[in-house]
Amino acid sequence: MKLLICPDSKDVREYVERGVDAFLFGMDHFSVNMLSLTLTEIKQFRKNYPDCALFVSFNKNIFPEELEQVEQLLCEFSHLSLAGILFYDLALVRLNEKLQLHLPLVWNQTHMVVNHNACNFYYDHGVSMGVMASEITVPEIVEIASSSSMKFIVPMVGYPIMAHSRRKLLSNYFKFIQEEKKKMRYHLQEKHGKVDLYSEEDATGTTFYFGSVLNGTKAFFELQEVIEYALFYEKGIQHEQFLKMVELYQEMMQRSSFSQEEKEYYIRKATDILGSNYTGFFFQKTIYKVK
Repeated sequence: MKLLICPDSKDVREYVERGVDAFLFGMDHFSVNMLSLTLTEIKQFRKNYPDCALFVSFNKNIFPEELEQVEQLLCEFSHLSLAGILFYDLALVRLNEKLQLHLPLVWNQTHMVVNHNACNFYYDHGVSMGVMASEITVPEIVEIASSSSMKFIVPMVGYPIMAHSRRKLLSNYFKFIQEEKKKMRYHLQEKHGKVDLYSEEDATGTTFYFGSVLNGTKAFFELQEVIEYALFYEKGIQHEQFLKMVELYQEMMQRSSFSQEEKEYYIRKATDILGSNYTGFFFQKTIYKVK
């Protein structure tokens, strides 16, 4: 397992100094909920950090009028030695096959990466890696990884995304109640379960996040030898906290075995850093498993 960082800044020197060598950015105009770079900035990043693995995300629907631009970008990427191109829309798979680019595509369709047969299907169509859905358990991740030809990325730290809409839902709400929208982020609470959420609105639309940050440290020990990358999202986490989590995981990744006491020590330390012991669905089954 290695760390894959989705940072909140284009300046990644602090991470590189701590031994991180894999980064994820969104593709400008074709991504949401993460820091996006233009093609020029992506090329400059490759020039500045030639030894780092660079992943670029297209995590939104592609519309017909955008296909020509996407095709041009993929052709440019074929010369940049990218480590992975995360896709949501299957147009990228089709274009990769059509143009015979052999790009390192990464299947990233939210709730869909939950079945090893589907993973092997996409692998046969040129998709080399997948981002595991956040609704499956550790045993299910292990089962899928052991039965698939793909390599996998698993989100381990970050605020889970509950939903995204292209609509300006916050702006529309405040317009409806005839009040001014004063800030970008708003705290919400689900009416029946009293679950805390927060919502942000930007040029790409409105995103709803779970109110507790995911702390996957307890799952780390079972997944360390199973998955390729542990994905860390910085968005919404204080920078110093995030750096401490990076340092903690870099320390853990130097080792191959842990006593029970050592596991409990690292779990406590991560919980102290993040202020959260929320483990998502790593140890809790949901209805999203597809057999």
